[in-house]
Amino acid sequence: MKKIMISALMALGFAFSAAAQQTYVVDSGFERFSWDGGVGTTSEQGGFSFTLATAGELTVTDAFFFGDRFDILVNTLSVGQTSVVTNQGSNVGADPVAAIAAGFSNATIALAAGAYVVDFALFQDALDTSGNPFSSGAAFFKVDSVSAVPEPATWLMMILGFAFTGLALRRRKLKTA
Repeated sequence: MKKIMISALMALGFAFSAAAQQTYVVDSGFERFSWDGGVGTTSEQGGFSFTLATAGELTVTDAFFFGDRFDILVNTLSVGQTSVVTNQGSNVGADPVAAIAAGFSNATIALAAGAYVVDFALFQDALDTSGNPFSSGAAFFKVDSVSAVPEPATWLMMILGFAFTGLALRRRKLKTA
């Protein structure tokens, strides 16, 4: 009887223990995450930790079968969901770039410099050909650094602003002399 109780308690402990976080390397491309258990289930990986030295972008996309949506959790807080699914049944396999191009559910979220733990909770489950939810699957995310280099139009406006300020100061000096 004791063995059965101990086994049951150990099984219960494993069932409720969170998976250890994995470390993600910023700018390393798409990383696969998976879930098993249906709507509300978070990733089996237990989240991904990383540090951004500068601002960055978190991109999340469904893959494989069209139809999954995710609640995006950043440092345990929900910061949004992937886009609404309008088509069911397509399959691009394990290609996140093709999934985004095909209009699979995806989202891009801006992040400031700092330390993060991201995780994803299944919000809407893809359906199989019989109309039943898969209840398990995989998708992808990536984190890219964003450089703080101004765009050419910003440079032009800044240079013109300095030029007009210089002209105004020069005209002021000529009038007072």
